[in-house]
Amino acid sequence: MTTKHRGDIDDLLGALPSAPADWTRRAKELPLLQRALELFDERCPRADLAEHRQEVDAALREVGLEPDDQRVRMLGRLREVWDGR
Repeated sequence: MTTKHRGDIDDLLGALPSAPADWTRRAKELPLLQRALELFDERCPRADLAEHRQEVDAALREVGLEPDDQRVRMLGRLREVWDGR
């Protein structure tokens, strides 16, 4: 059995290419998106995101994100994941 040392793992991780910038940026937005979804659901419980786009956009702006279609899709996906718990 081979034992891995901390330095070996660090070397392996260091050899990996950087994540695409868009992935990193979107990952950093996740806490803000979660808060926006919470705000939306407080105001419009279980409402359809597409049918209440104005309220969705307001929640996104309130947490400091500019509304766009990709963020709205991400909110929908977050809701699906939460419902699947």
